[in-house]
Amino acid sequence: MAEELKPTGIYYCETADVYCSVKRKLKEAEDQKAELKEALEDMVEQFGYWSDGAGGFITGGLSALELAFRVLGWEEPHISKGHWCDEPGCKKRISCGTPTPDGYRSTCGDHAPRKEGNGDV
Repeated sequence: MAEELKPTGIYYCETADVYCSVKRKLKEAEDQKAELKEALEDMVEQFGYWSDGAGGFITGGLSALELAFRVLGWEEPHISKGHWCDEPGCKKRISCGTPTPDGYRSTCGDHAPRKEGNGDV
């Protein structure tokens, strides 16, 4: 195998080229895996069932969601505190966002701030 001196001062050989090619393909595969995992998590959050009692996602017995949980390595229910209402002790899913004098609140419909009078938000 002939070696040449590259302008960078690093010796080049076919073995190093193959190593770099494999390393690049591995990095691309890892990036794609992360992107697919994120997409699958987003789909479960979009289409999965929410359990107020557990404070997380459940499959509802749907085989597609069961497969998604298995691929993601999630137990059922998948507890998701980041989706909980801001109200202490409430595990209902966030459905409202409201600016308040104390800052932005993410709450369920039951705990959304109400206007005085007719009960509208």
